[in-house]
Amino acid sequence: MVQAEAEYPSFLAPVHVIFFPLCVVTLLFALTFGGGQVAGRWPDALVQLVSFPLFILLVGSLLLCPQPRWLRRIALVIGLLWALPLLQLVPLPPWIWTHLPGRALVAHSYEVAGLDLPWRPLSLNPEGTVFSLVSLMPAVTIFLSCLMLDQARMRVILLTLLGFALANVVIGMVQITFWRRFMRVFGRGDMRFATGLYTNRNNLAALFYATLPIPMVLAAIQLRSRSDTRFLSFAVAALVSIILFFGILTARSRAGFALGTIVLLGMLAALFMLNAVYRTHEGSSSRWAKLALGTVVLVVFTVVFDLSFGGVASRLDSNIGSDLRWPMAATTFEVLKAYFPFGSGLGSFVPVYAVFQDNSTLIRPYVNHAHNDWLELVMEGGVAGLVLLVAVAAMGALATLAAFRRRSGYQYKAYAAAGFLAAVALLLHSALEYPLRIESLMVVFAVMCSLVVRAAIVPIEPEASVRPHRRRHRRVSSAAAEGSIALPAE
Repeated sequence: MVQAEAEYPSFLAPVHVIFFPLCVVTLLFALTFGGGQVAGRWPDALVQLVSFPLFILLVGSLLLCPQPRWLRRIALVIGLLWALPLLQLVPLPPWIWTHLPGRALVAHSYEVAGLDLPWRPLSLNPEGTVFSLVSLMPAVTIFLSCLMLDQARMRVILLTLLGFALANVVIGMVQITFWRRFMRVFGRGDMRFATGLYTNRNNLAALFYATLPIPMVLAAIQLRSRSDTRFLSFAVAALVSIILFFGILTARSRAGFALGTIVLLGMLAALFMLNAVYRTHEGSSSRWAKLALGTVVLVVFTVVFDLSFGGVASRLDSNIGSDLRWPMAATTFEVLKAYFPFGSGLGSFVPVYAVFQDNSTLIRPYVNHAHNDWLELVMEGGVAGLVLLVAVAAMGALATLAAFRRRSGYQYKAYAAAGFLAAVALLLHSALEYPLRIESLMVVFAVMCSLVVRAAIVPIEPEASVRPHRRRHRRVSSAAAEGSIALPAE
């Protein structure tokens, strides 16, 4: 952990021993059992139960142990984000909630039944709001944990994500070749497509494009290292990148293919720019790295496309206008207007949407989400949900800007670029699906966001083989050249 062992009180001395194993166990459980689409079922409950010890450990560490000010501020911001569902659960007297938009039908049902109006919370589905509140715990826990890890342990977390993604490539291949029911632990879903350990092929594709930057960063770092095995390590990482992109295509997700291409090209462009700014201690030029990374892209767009692009192309030829997402989004907007500005309550989408649903959009068994997470959040959260969206976007933009303006080493900025691209891709995908309502993908999102925050504010560890390239051959101090400048003590 970043914190020194001596900083912990004596009764919390074992915390540095069990902290990292708990992180890995929590991450593995969240990835493996968090792929379901319906909140409140036993797999999600298992993930939340397993993450609870680590959550308590983090809360105790923040309250009882000396922590840096930046970590406490981040925890405070996360606590404020949790305030929205908590406020929606506060009971209100009848003379308040009956005057809120969209509550007339609820009040009328009590009158018809001859019952007195009770105190009710703002949420029209308090149970769903509780599920929404608790579902944030694994992702928040992993996010805060990643900020407290050193670079070596953080690399283990990334390799764990990568291993899980590769396992899903194998599972998906088995599902579409000779055993269609293989490992469909959350229901059969659409048996025609690979879904891995998810119920939806779009979620599987989201896993692949969100983890695609990891092997690309590892390949670039290994190529710049002075290790004797750097070329072998680079070849393995490049092969993993190809396999992940191949996995996106086997999922036959149009959004996954588009976002995977954006992530691939964006990560390549970021590494090119970083290679232009930093140079290795060796005399070799960064042109070789550009050529090698360009070769990865060439292989991806020739070999992989030749094998699998036909499946995606057939879906691109389909009539996008007939997609049910558009009438569902229109109905969701009508619901939004009916309950604005207070919203219907987080987790209330299913019962509220059913009241407004048009018969033409009825699908089996029911519409469980709007397939536009931004719209659904504003519908359920009202003005507060809209402010939450803007605040998260602003904080993400500021963290990204700080990460790239900060005087740190090549690795930190490369990891920050990977985290930024993965997070933005998942947010863009949320305009068409709901990947960030899936426990497993929420945890992936948390890990990738932590890469940006780590590069922005977490104290920097010394980094080997890194030297920024300066124009006019200015002298650079050894501290700045090695990326070992730390934050001022607070």
